[in-house]
Order: sequence, then structure tokens, then C-alpha cells
Amino acid sequence: MARKWAVFFRQVESLLKRGVRFILLGMLGVTLALAIPALEIAQSQEVAPTISPQVTLQQLMESGRELYQRGHYVEAAEVLGQAADIYAVEGSRLNQSLALSYLSLAYQKLGEWKEAQRVSDASLQLAGIGETRGDRIARAVALNSQGHLLLSFVNAESAFERWQNAAAEYQQLNDNQGKVGALVNQAQALEQMGYYRRSCNTLLQAVGAETLSCDEIVTDEDINSLQEHFVAETNLQLKAIALRSLGNVLRAIGKLDRSHQILQQTLAIVDKIDSQSDKSLTFFALANTEQALAKQKQEYGETDNAKDSRNQAVNFYKKAIAIAPSPTIKLLAQLNLFSLLRQAETNVRELESLLAVIQSQMSEMTLNKSLVEARIKLACSLMQCEKLVQGETTELTLVSIEEIDGLLQQAVTEAKKLEDARLISYAIGTQGKRYESFLPPQAQKQGETASRQKAKTLTQEALELAVQNNAPELRYQWQWQMGRLLAGEGNLEAAIGNYTAAVETLDSLRNDLLAVNADVQFSFRDNVEPMYRQLVELLLPPKETKASQIDLQKALYLIDSLQVAELENYLQCNLQNQSFPNQASTLNLAQSSEFLKNRIANVMSEDSQAALIYPIILKNHLAVIVKLPKQESLLYSSTIVSSNTVVNTINKLRQETLVKPTFSELNDREGLVEIYQWLIAPFEDKLESENITTLAFVLDGALRSLPMSSLHDDSSFLVNKYAVALVPSIQLLKTENSTPKNIKALAAGLSAKREDLRFYNSIDGAVEEIKALNQIFSDPKPTLLLENEFTKQKFQQQLEFNSYNLVHLATHARFSSNLDNTIILTSSVEPMRLNELEVALASPERNRTNPLWLFVLSACETAEGDNRAVLGIAGLSVKSGAQSTLATLWLADDRPTEAFMLKFYEVLLNEDVTKAEALRRAQQYLLENPSSIAPNSWAPFVLVGDWR
Repeated sequence: MARKWAVFFRQVESLLKRGVRFILLGMLGVTLALAIPALEIAQSQEVAPTISPQVTLQQLMESGRELYQRGHYVEAAEVLGQAADIYAVEGSRLNQSLALSYLSLAYQKLGEWKEAQRVSDASLQLAGIGETRGDRIARAVALNSQGHLLLSFVNAESAFERWQNAAAEYQQLNDNQGKVGALVNQAQALEQMGYYRRSCNTLLQAVGAETLSCDEIVTDEDINSLQEHFVAETNLQLKAIALRSLGNVLRAIGKLDRSHQILQQTLAIVDKIDSQSDKSLTFFALANTEQALAKQKQEYGETDNAKDSRNQAVNFYKKAIAIAPSPTIKLLAQLNLFSLLRQAETNVRELESLLAVIQSQMSEMTLNKSLVEARIKLACSLMQCEKLVQGETTELTLVSIEEIDGLLQQAVTEAKKLEDARLISYAIGTQGKRYESFLPPQAQKQGETASRQKAKTLTQEALELAVQNNAPELRYQWQWQMGRLLAGEGNLEAAIGNYTAAVETLDSLRNDLLAVNADVQFSFRDNVEPMYRQLVELLLPPKETKASQIDLQKALYLIDSLQVAELENYLQCNLQNQSFPNQASTLNLAQSSEFLKNRIANVMSEDSQAALIYPIILKNHLAVIVKLPKQESLLYSSTIVSSNTVVNTINKLRQETLVKPTFSELNDREGLVEIYQWLIAPFEDKLESENITTLAFVLDGALRSLPMSSLHDDSSFLVNKYAVALVPSIQLLKTENSTPKNIKALAAGLSAKREDLRFYNSIDGAVEEIKALNQIFSDPKPTLLLENEFTKQKFQQQLEFNSYNLVHLATHARFSSNLDNTIILTSSVEPMRLNELEVALASPERNRTNPLWLFVLSACETAEGDNRAVLGIAGLSVKSGAQSTLATLWLADDRPTEAFMLKFYEVLLNEDVTKAEALRRAQQYLLENPSSIAPNSWAPFVLVGDWR
């Protein structure tokens, strides 16, 4: 090869003509396949020699670029290195800088980090600090190249700085395309730092849509508006790369439908570009979004839709693989496809065939970081790591344990060759996971002990590397893994210590980022919930006598934080500012538990007759923690019952008992009595002796879909004994609460049937309900918006320009696990979503001087069988800024609803009682009517938030 190029160089007669232009090709990014834009770089007048028309250095550089684009990084590096040497001999400083910048990119792909760093530093030094156009061009390219190197070193902050400087150079050059490329690169760095919304907004800036924000990309109109901003961009490849990056980031922040739309538009653009790389990357991005949609729909219970999205993902992965010019892109798509098919329990022969292709592909690739990560990802897919960390068992069906060991050992060896400490930690920690989960064939007790010890040794080694190299994203995983291992051998004290360390690491990781940015979210079900629940299980053993007060307080904090995390995950936002103050982010678990203890004491000091109840659904038992207002100690009870039994009992009640228009004390109360025995019966004597009148529940999981007031003690409903309220989290509950002196209300009603939304029937009594309420309120009278007057625009204008402290809506509202399907109906064509409600109520002055005291929805419902749908009611309370929200778990009949509401307001406005007590009396009012005794008519009404 060297001899061949030596002959080539001898044919070179002189240097490049004035005005020669080079192109920095688009390449695969580190995270989420974000591509680096194609940047057209103009050379300076400093380099102006002539060469033979047959053979030029420009052709040499183009040859190196083409080799790079095709994934032949070794050959590309050789060609670009030769070009840099010739430029050095000729004294062409800026051209040498450009060649070295491209050479650094090739070295990065090869994993030759020291060489990549050396030539990158040389390139930037050669570019100098001159002010000529040529200096700026060379400097911009060098900064871009070094940014990618720093991002590979997981130094996103420095990478971002380099790309900011590159953007400044392009700004001086009036090079808009270069500036857009630098912005796209900045977005990639922001994403790696966890700043997804900043990344998204930077991409909007790149496509010329600075007036929009990512939170505003909700409807089809928003997507069309975005397209209008970018219509002037004539460089189709740059447009495609920017939009593809935007689609990837929208997926990362949970806007899956919008991500899909943007990526479909990107696909239409790349169809006009003769670039297999762009097409492959776009197919890959679409496949990733479809896979995320499939998982989301499966969690929502939309099985058929999930299957459709999964099939679409498979098709897009296959298209990406078929045309991928880069081995790295092809391998990433193959691995994601394999993981998807493995999770879907696809035909074994298809998996075996794809596995063989992947193994062959990896054997032909040059050693680099992507290859090592691919080996680890493949091993995890084969072991199904996502199930292992959640405590599930799996079986190896495609390969032997020896093959897994060989794959991971090769990854460790190669990571050490690359001298990448984080990668070594990742590989060794995954080895530990293998020994944790898979015993040697036919292992006896001695073999099991040896395997566990091997797992602990590897996990400890991985943990030490993660600590030494400041990698908290790995550290918490290995602390968690060590906790599982120690718990498995019965060393509970040490296990709890490691679990605690893992929780504190994860919290600090989130809080460190949240301290400067509100955009960091973890995959809730994968990264937060299993770890928290496993630790709570260790702290709360089935036998209540073993639970210490310290452990109970820690468990209380963990489960309360779990509710915050789940609500954050649902709302796709950070609620940190609304919970603990900033200094709480630096506390350890014991200190945070004490902090919550004080918060609870402050809240309960204003109501000495309210008890706080935390039911916690664990794998093999149901734990209940109770805090009474006048007692320092927490009460604890545990019932041996599996989580599946709890969920099945609740679902049966929702489907067979609570929705029926009739109720038989003899036949229908069994399930309600059973849950009463789990949650209330162990504490009956204490509740009575302390004169408790209100029960405030922080409900867990499926329990949220069950109205607590309908529980039965074998003689009467719970509502006959206690007022009941639901609290999303004590951390989110304001400690102060005062009833406003003057109630200024906005009431709106819509009875008309919406033909375009077929599942919404008419609410015949909606307008009558609002008119009747109008008679109850004294001066000032409520502002009314009825039927066609109740539009989104008029409703939002009323909220924006008036300080209402009570809002009552008699209209359809649907709460769902899917935030996009959580809507409030108005007479406008598009339903109102929670983010629009938040914007309308976002005035800081209004919230400070006259906060929304109560938000009432009298005709809403939660999706049947959707246990997370009730999060929508809590989300409404959070988004609206309301201290309390009164809503319904299912759609009650018009007449009982109107009677209930009239009684509720009559008590609330005229008697000195809490909102929870007003709710109880209104429900009892319905119960006094024999035709309304069924929970179907009175039980769906729930008060969420502050009960006082």
C-alpha cells in the first residue's frame, strides 16, 4: 500500500490551485446516531499552487474522504497521513492543519486515541490565531474535529466549548452552513450531558426556528410551523442531518409521536439525496423511535398497536442494514434488531441467523470503542440483562455460557488495549452480571458459592474503576449489582449499605444535572423503580417486628421519592423545584429521610386529626406505613400476599364490582373487605384512640385506580367513618394552606357530543350543573363559559387575565398513561392538553398572590385497566398549580354528579370544614338515597393534593 501511494505522490507536480474546497463528511455520532453535518470548507489564499490536471492533492484528499465514508478507516488514515506529510514538506500550514483534522477523525474511528489526540492538537496549533479567512477555516475544522475527540472521551463539556468556538469562527466567516453544523454538534454534546431540552432547543435554533421551544412541539400544527421555519435552507443534506438529530432528541425526551413525524419528513428529504449513509442513518433513527413506541404502547396495554410498531421497527432496521455503507452503522442496527427480536421471543432460527451475521461482522471490524461496546451489548441481549436487573430469571437459548464468557472476556481485553477505563469498567461489570445470574452447568452448592464470589470480585473491580474515573452512571449500576449479590447470600446489612450507596449515587447524578438544567430523566421502569423497590423490600421484611424506626423512615422516603420519579417520568419534566429545596440534593439517604420526616410533621401540624397512610406493593408482601399526627413513631404492618394477587384483586373490583349500577352488601363486598383488612384493619384501634377523621393516602401502583372511600369493613363503607384524600407525594405538597377569603371562580361546561371523537358521548347535565352552581356562589359570581363559548382560546384568556382561585369544568376529560392522550375537551377542534393548561396558569404573580386553591373536573375518567392513568389527575394538579384537584376515576351519571357537586360546594363554602370532609359529606349525601348506594355513583370522586 505504501509503495502504491509513493508512486502516486511522485506524480504530483505542484500544490493546489487557489480556491480549492474540501468537505468534512457526515459521520456517525457517539449518542443516538446523531450525524455531524457536511461542512463545506473554503481554503485561504495562502495556499495557491498549481498541479497536474491528471493527479492532484485534492484528489488525494477526496480519496481519503471516500475511504473514510465507506468505513475503510485504516486506508483512509494512511492516505490522509500521506497528504498531511506532503503539505508539511511544502510548508502549506493551513492545508496540513485540515488534513490532520480529518486524520484525527479516522484515528478516532480506529480507537487509536493517542494518535487522534496528537494530530488533533497539531492541527489546532497549525491553525493558529490568525485573522485571515484561511486561518478561520482551518481553525473551525480543527475545533470541530477536536470536539468529536473530546466527546469520545466523555468530556462533553469541553466538546461543547470547542463547538461553540467553531460556531463563532463560522459566524465571522458568514458561513451559515458551518454555523448550523456547529450547532448540531453542540446539541449532541448537550444531549450527552443530559440536557435534552437544551439540546432540542439548540437544534431548533439550527433549523431557524428560534421562536419555538421543544415543549411547544405538541400538535401537527407545531410540526408544520417548524417546517416553515426551515423551508429556506437549500442544503438538503444539512437539513436532513439537523432534522434527524431533532427527531432523535425528541425521542430522548419522550415525544415519540413527534419524533416519528420529524424522522418521516427527514426520510422524504434524504430520498432526494444520493447518500446511502444518510438514508441508512434515517432508517436507523426511525427504527429506534418505532421500538420506543412499541414499548410504550405495550405498557399502555395497546397490544395490537405495540405489535404494529414493533414490526415497523424490524422493517426499518432491516432497511438500514441493507444499505449501510459504514460497518459501524450496520452493526449498531443489527444489534438493535437482535435485541428487539430477542425481547419479542422471535423464531429461534431467525435469531440464530442474525446472530451469525453479527458475529461475522464483528470479526471483520477494526478494533475501536464501538466494537467493544457492541460485544458487551450483544452479551447483554443474549443474557437479557434488562430482565436480570429487575430480579427476573432468564435462560440462555442461543449460545452456551462459555460463548458468553468468551465474548465478554474479549471485550475486557480489547477495552484494556484501548486504555479506556470506563469501557473496562463496563465490560468487567457485565462479566459480574453474568456470574450473578448464570451458575456453572450442574453447579452444586460449592459451584454456586464460587460463582457468587467471582461475581462479587468482578463487580468490586468494576466499581473501583468507575469510582476512580468519576463515572457515576456506571458506579450506581455496580453498587446495585453488589447489593443484589450480598442480599442473595443473606448478608442483609451489607446489601442495604450497597443499595443505599446506589440510590445516593443515582440521586446525586440526577441532582447534579438538575441543579443547572431541568431536563434529565432516567428510564423510570428500568433505572429507578426496580432498585428502589428492592431496597424497600430489604428495609421492610414481611415480619413487622423486624422493621426499625430508622428503616421505616428510609422506606417512607424511598417510596415517596418513587412517586415523584414516576410523576416526573409521566409528565416528562423535572419536579425537583417543587419538592425539596436545593440544599436537599446534597443529603444522603439518612439525611433525606429526616428531611421528609420534618416535612410530614409540618404538613400534619395543621390537621391534628389526619393520618398519613403509605401502602407499598412489594413482590411477596404488602407493607403499610402509617404516620399519626401526635405520635413520633411510625406504625407498620405487613401482609403476606404477592403483588400479582394485589393487582388482580384490584382489577377484578374495577371491572366487576365498582362499575356496576347496583351493589349487594352480601355478594359484592368481598374484595373491598379484603383490601380493608390489608390497609386499615391493623391500625383501627390506633385511629380511633387518636380521634382520626381524615385518611390521606400516598398510593402505590395499582392501588391508585381504586377509590379508597369504597373500602368496606364488613359493616359499612370507609366513607362513613373517614374523609379520604390522595396525596401524590408529601414532597410535592405545600406545607402551608389557607382558604381564600373571597372565592373567585371560573366555571365552564360542554354538553355537546363530539362526532370527531367517537368515544365521547354528550353530557346532558353539564350546562345545568354549571347554572346550578352559579346560584350557590355569592358575590362575586363565577365567570361562565358554556357550550360554544367554552373554547381553548377563551378559557386560556380568562386564566391569563384574571386571578381565579377556583376552576370548575363540567366537560369530558380523559386521563391515560399516555400523556398525549390525557386531554380536556372544549368546543375547539383540538382538545386541551396538560402543557397548554400549564401555560395558561403559568403566571408567577398569579400563583404567588392568588394561587389556584381548587380545580374541579366533574366529568372525567381514567382509562379502564390502566393503573398509571391516575397519574394524569396528579399531573393535572401539578401542571395547573392547584393545591387540590377534585376529579372522577370513571364517568358518573349526570344526575348523581350534579347533586354531588351542589352538596360539595354547599358544605365547602358555608361550613368550616376541610375539602376532604366536604367531599365525604357529599358522598354520604348520595349514599342516603337508596338508588345511589352503589359505589358506581358516589365512589369515583377523589380529592388529589392538599386535603385541608
